[in-house]
Order: sequence, then structure tokens, then C-alpha cells
Amino acid sequence: MTGERVLIVREGMPANAEETNLGALGLRERQDLQQWILKDPSLLEDGLLIITEEYDQWSAPAGTPVRDRLDLLALDEGGRLVVIELKRAKASTEAHLQAINYAAMVSRVTEDDLARMYARFLSRRGESVSGEDALQRLEQHCDGELDPLLLKQPRIMLVAGAFPTQVTAAAVWLNDMGVDLKLVQFRVWRAEQPAPDQPASAVLTLSTLYPVPGLEDFTIRPARAEKAEAAHRASQRSMGPRAVHKIIDNGLIPVDTPLTFRPYGGNGLVPEGALKAWLDEDPKRGRAVWVEDRNEPLKWEFEPGQYSPTSLAKEIFERVSGVRPGNLNGPRFWIDEEGRDLVEIAGSQADGG
Repeated sequence: MTGERVLIVREGMPANAEETNLGALGLRERQDLQQWILKDPSLLEDGLLIITEEYDQWSAPAGTPVRDRLDLLALDEGGRLVVIELKRAKASTEAHLQAINYAAMVSRVTEDDLARMYARFLSRRGESVSGEDALQRLEQHCDGELDPLLLKQPRIMLVAGAFPTQVTAAAVWLNDMGVDLKLVQFRVWRAEQPAPDQPASAVLTLSTLYPVPGLEDFTIRPARAEKAEAAHRASQRSMGPRAVHKIIDNGLIPVDTPLTFRPYGGNGLVPEGALKAWLDEDPKRGRAVWVEDRNEPLKWEFEPGQYSPTSLAKEIFERVSGVRPGNLNGPRFWIDEEGRDLVEIAGSQADGG
């Protein structure tokens, strides 16, 4: 227990809440805590898409089944897999080791593996989809494409009522070494009964224990090159869905607004002259209109079809060079008539614009 107090305001007066645990309230890890997260993954983090639960279909190189059971596997908006391990009470001193084992196994999965996992997960929840449709949903969640490098660098998230010193110390060191491990602590409080004939109410709080929110740059040292590249790619990719969702949620771009492709940041993906020549050959190649779609908000004027900002930018570069880029900050390539790109338009809401 910590020194934090939780009070519930009733009839203008605060009433004390006593800290307790899930077991004392008759709540369980799999049937309750896990189901809450399945229904609302944002309890842990915004932008998580659950791919599967209770997954145990692993096998050793010789084909021998490995019956370790992963609680939850998710995909974040940056395109990284997230191994989520849940503990109803205090985590064991070896909880991080179990999660690392799962992350190692998850790092070997392919796009097709993920599509099959997700399709089976949806089927168990009453929604029948093909593997192809499941893969498309996964791609749409992270701005149009799954990046093989990011899939090899899964994140780890431990969720528990408390963490022993061994786990918190390991989390700090593993993050220093480039392993993205996040500790989420939940606490349960039981409020005093408002009246003798009324049941006591319970309060659940969740907080990121590590990395300390807002202090990641100070508490996590720079990782090795490949880890840093994965983190950079994930950060860039997550900007796409976030910008699109913010624009749609706040009505910042009217439907059918024209947008223009603008080569951004001296990317060096193709010779500037070749790109300009290809765009000038038919002005429609560099134009799109905004549509009300959270996954594919751009309708290309050059050919029928809808795209995410990143996938259409990649399509244009591939048409010019014959090679599809692996990593782009797509929203930066599309500007309105005032010259604002999608990231700037999305940020205008926070700036009061």
C-alpha cells in the first residue's frame, strides 16, 4: 500500500475509500480484468488493437508444441506488437522473464501468422472474417502497412496490482538496453457504504508506473541503432492515424477538400527531377480529395481507390522508382490550399486554430 488516498464525493462531501484487491471483491484475472481490457484496450494505452488472447499455439523448431499461454497480444498505432501480461495481484519476481519469453516467440511471427491469429480471435467473438480481411484491418490500424522491422521488435507491457523491486529494477535496465517494457499498475478501492442498506461501490485506477509519463527522454538512454530505428519508425507511423483521427473527430477538413502531394523533407527516395516530371505529366497524379474515412481518408484523383496518407505517398514513390519505401511520415506529404500539411492541420486544434 502507498500513502495515496482516494476519496469519493457524495452530496458535496468526500468519503474515504479503502484500498483492497480484486480477490477481495470476488473478481478474477481472466474472467474480469482481461475482459475489461478486451472491451476497452485504452484502459492500458490509446491506440491498441487486440489481436488475440490466451494464445498457446507455439512450437519448437523440431515441431514440439510449447504450451505457454500469452494473455493478450496487441498492435499499436505505430505498427509494433505489444505482449501484454496480466497479474491479478502483485507480480512475481520473475514476471518480466515470462514476458520476455513471449516477446521472443512473438518476434518470429509473420504477417500471415498475425492475420490468422486475428481472424480466429474475431471468430471466437462472433465475427467471421477471412485471413485477407483480417490482414487488411491490421494494416489499416497502423497507417496502411505492416513493417517487418517493427514486427521483430515487440513491446512488453506488464499489468499488475503491484510490482516487486526486482521487476521495477529490471524494467529500468531493460529499457536502457533498448527493450521497450512498460509497467502499468492498477489499484482497487472500496468506498464506504453510503447507507447500511446500500452496497459499497468499487473504484479502479490505472497508471503507468514506468516509464514515467513525460520523462521517458530523461529516464531511458538512447538504444542501439536498430532499436532506435524501430522506435523512430513506430513514432513516425503512429502520427498518421493520430492526425487523421484528430482531423475527423474535430471536423478540421470538410469532405471533398482538395489536397496536393508535396515532396517532404528532402527524402531522397527518388531523384527530384524524376518525381516532378512524373507528377507534371498528369496533374491528377499529385491530387487527392478528403473523404470521411478514419482508415483511408484520401481519394486519389489519378485512379479509383482510397488510401491512407502514407499508403498513397508510398504508391506515388513506387510508381516513379519501382521500389516501395519502407517508412514515411505520410501526413507530411499532403497539403491543403493554404499550404498546411495534415500534421499541422491536426495540431491546429490544440493551438486553438
